[in-house]
Amino acid sequence: MPTTFSPGPVFIGREREMAGLRAAFDEVRAGRIGKTRTCEQLASIVRQQGGRVLWGRCYEDEGAPAFWPWLQVLRAALKHVGEGSLRALMTGTAELAHFVAAVREGGPEVAQLPRSDSADARFRLFDSIARLFGTIAEQGPLVIVLDDLHGADPSSLLLLEFIARSLRDVPMFVLGTGREVGLRGEHVLSQVFVDLAREPATERLLLRGLSEPEVAEYVRVAVGVEPSTALASLLHQRTEGNPLFVGEFVRAIAQDGLLRGDGADAAQKISVPQSVHAVILRRLAPLSAMCRQVLGIAAVIGREFASAPVASVLMIIGAARTDGQAEEAAVQSMEEAAEAGMIAPLPNGARGHRFAHALIRETLYDVLRVSERMQLHRAVGEAIERLPGVDAHLSELAYHFLEAGQVDDADKAVRYALRAAERAMALLAYEEAARLLTLGLT
Repeated sequence: MPTTFSPGPVFIGREREMAGLRAAFDEVRAGRIGKTRTCEQLASIVRQQGGRVLWGRCYEDEGAPAFWPWLQVLRAALKHVGEGSLRALMTGTAELAHFVAAVREGGPEVAQLPRSDSADARFRLFDSIARLFGTIAEQGPLVIVLDDLHGADPSSLLLLEFIARSLRDVPMFVLGTGREVGLRGEHVLSQVFVDLAREPATERLLLRGLSEPEVAEYVRVAVGVEPSTALASLLHQRTEGNPLFVGEFVRAIAQDGLLRGDGADAAQKISVPQSVHAVILRRLAPLSAMCRQVLGIAAVIGREFASAPVASVLMIIGAARTDGQAEEAAVQSMEEAAEAGMIAPLPNGARGHRFAHALIRETLYDVLRVSERMQLHRAVGEAIERLPGVDAHLSELAYHFLEAGQVDDADKAVRYALRAAERAMALLAYEEAARLLTLGLT
């Protein structure tokens, strides 16, 4: 008989890391130093103890504008800074004024202030942003969370390194989460890790795999069943404690009614997947055809997505006849996918969803036929073109039209890449500008 699997979040086996984070935040609250990196779980503890938390999520796919996680952090930060303090910080610093103008709509008219595309100008920008965070931290301990740092653009990582070194005596610390898998030595994040390791205020926490007892606890929390020692051992052996693999195997075994018993049944009937992709594809199979199509569109958009662009793509490719029908299909499909644990709402009340794991999105993207993938990239690009404020999406447009692969699409990709490079230069994001110029010239 199948066992119900709860799709909600399960937090198991991180007592040591949370103890370290609690100690780090206690140092910040007491006015001492505390900067470290780990996961979002600390946020509720920080708020309970009177601290502020500012969030920024890196975009793991191509097309994000330069400084994207910091733009999100600054958007939230400006709510805690009075106009007088902000104007004082911007006095004599045109670079910060430009940055603030890029962050918020309807801000003061600072876009025409002179700027200098130089290393000195970027230093002034970084220094003024650091002083802005210092101003907020004077009101109470401050935590900045940067999620998925492996997807950050080089300019964002350089700003992170600058802030980490500049605010040693300020009651704040930065939490960063990220994967090291697949990072080459020349990746900017690898170099930032090396440089920050020399800082006494930096602590690095590597999340280990779950132990066998923790796997057993995961089963108890997720499905309310006490697993046998043999079954817990089997799950731990097959997954090596990888939380994603554990969750996928437990879900599959629960659906097949194999969680009860001594584990011998599961060992005989559940074959080891060749990869986690196979497990994910098995979970996709029961979903409706429309839900799978919507998830395929979302996979082309990226790790994070909203219903509106998905609905636009459904109209463009002829999968819906009216705007209302498209919006309804998108919303209902996302609800179905969320119930199946494939996607989850964005944290902190942000609008939209994200895939529950990057590998889910990658699996959906990989199973698309090449022609279908190209069609969807073109449709996503056309949907983004219809959005207001298209200048905020220039990099995404360049990426999608490049992947569309047709001559007309390539011309669009070049135009958008050059415009995005110009915008990156205006923000002093030279590395991103160089990448976009290379894209436009290839």
